[in-house]
This record gives sequence, structure tokens and C-alpha cells, in this order.
Amino acid sequence: MKSSVLLTQVASSEILEKAFLWCCKARENFPDNSDIWLLRERWDSIKPLIRKHLLDGSYRFSPMLRYRTNCDDGSRAVWDAEDARVIKAISLVLTEYLKPKLSKQCIHPSSTGGIQASITSS
Repeated sequence: MKSSVLLTQVASSEILEKAFLWCCKARENFPDNSDIWLLRERWDSIKPLIRKHLLDGSYRFSPMLRYRTNCDDGSRAVWDAEDARVIKAISLVLTEYLKPKLSKQCIHPSSTGGIQASITSS
């Protein structure tokens, strides 16, 4: 499959909406001043711009944001909300595209028995 076909799928309204819903759910407990809230508020006007930039090849990712947290090292890096949606859209399309091509021995460590299952199934 050509990359332009995949990119068209990533930029489709359906995939961007799925990515939008995923990101909203994933960031529902983010602070009030997080960029997710502004993007949610303006999604209807921002979505066509994201589609345009994806399709014409001008989309650029922003540097990751660093938040102070109570984690071990005291900070956490995250993509800004718009980039997180684009990454999720790419993930949704590539997962469907690559699924039939994956080996049965290629599994995520936390799914279906993990590494032990992949070793015993070979």
C-alpha cells in the first residue's frame, strides 16, 4: 500500500474523530490549564487545519512538554494534545495495516501471556 493512501486514511475525518475521543478520555484528569481543554473547545475549527497539514505534508510535531509531577524523577514528558491525536491516528491506521503481517510470535509483553507465551509457542 502506498504511503499516500495510508496518509489519506490517517487524515480521514473518521480516524481523526477516533483519535480525538481517545485523547479526550486519556487526558480527562489533566489540569485546567492543560492544552487539551483548549483543543477540545476548538476542535471543530482545528480539525480541518490538521487534515490540511497532514495531506499537504506540512504537519510538524511540537517539542514534547515537561510537567512537574510526584513521580520518581519529579517530571513527565508528554506530547501536546494536537500531536497526541495525530500520533493516535497514525497508530490506528498502522495497526490495521500491519495486523495481518505480524508473526504469531510477535506479541506485546502484557498481552496473551507475554514473553513466556511467545517462547513456548515457538
